[in-house]
Amino acid sequence: MKQKDTHKLSQDSLFSRALSVFLVAIETRKFSETAKRLDVTQSSVSQTIALLESRLGFSLFERDTRPLQPTSDALELYSSIKQSDEDIRQMLQRIRMRNWVKPAIRLGMIESVGSLVAPEVCQELKDKLGVVSLLSGPSGSLFKSVLNGDVDVGVIAGEESNKDVKKIFLYEDPWFLIFPKEFEVPEDLSWQSMSVMGLPLIYHSADTADGSMMQDFMLQHNLMYPKIYEAQSNYFVYALVANRLGWSFTHFFGLLGSERGIRDMKIAAPPTGLQTRRLYLVARRNYSDELLDTVKRTLISSVEEVIQRRQEDPSFLVLFK
Repeated sequence: MKQKDTHKLSQDSLFSRALSVFLVAIETRKFSETAKRLDVTQSSVSQTIALLESRLGFSLFERDTRPLQPTSDALELYSSIKQSDEDIRQMLQRIRMRNWVKPAIRLGMIESVGSLVAPEVCQELKDKLGVVSLLSGPSGSLFKSVLNGDVDVGVIAGEESNKDVKKIFLYEDPWFLIFPKEFEVPEDLSWQSMSVMGLPLIYHSADTADGSMMQDFMLQHNLMYPKIYEAQSNYFVYALVANRLGWSFTHFFGLLGSERGIRDMKIAAPPTGLQTRRLYLVARRNYSDELLDTVKRTLISSVEEVIQRRQEDPSFLVLFK
């Protein structure tokens, strides 16, 4: 290869890297946060942006304001790059589908949905997509993973939102109260009476959608329950309740996917005032609409299939009353 061609490739590579740094900087509005995300020094970020401005011939940021304010030229450049990126991604997805090169997918699901339909979803997707990588985690963590590009599609229960993320409503997920099997649930059950009935509340961790919603509800209604146990996983919550260590909140999808929960606990409808949990499908704005629709239809059909089976099982009838 000629030296001139090698030099051009090197320059193109540097320009491409500088644009990548610019995209992160305009989203974070902080060179320090940009450096942290890219695992480089803040000085390196500043120098890269300065070199890019020199090559482009115009300023990208107003440096005398905090946080950094992008110039109108920078916003136009950012919008153009993002649109081009989305167009290329969509085109590649169409070409792959047309040529039967099946795209892989990284699918993240909250525990209650994953434990319910993961096998059915994988079975349905195997003929439509390539490798299916399953991940599980709290709603907040999955949302951040989608936003950062570490997960392609997520199923969450939180109310998080971001302009770069598509969010599609899937289901409402009603709440239930769970108690040890032998516990006599008072007929006049109220939120206030549960603080003096002799059982502690088993909290869901604050980093989960359940924990966050529970905390907000208790603050709104001035409810105070002693905290002795806290768990991030539905499995742990159900195990603690089944072993008579306390009572807790849970939801339809969590119980639907847990034979132990149904068998070893007493389930009751909550007093009024508790807002229904909502489940969403999330993906970045530039993710293929065609693939996202495939995942959505697969999830819905899998859930309907499981619900049909559960309705025929006497153990689960309490959930359908």
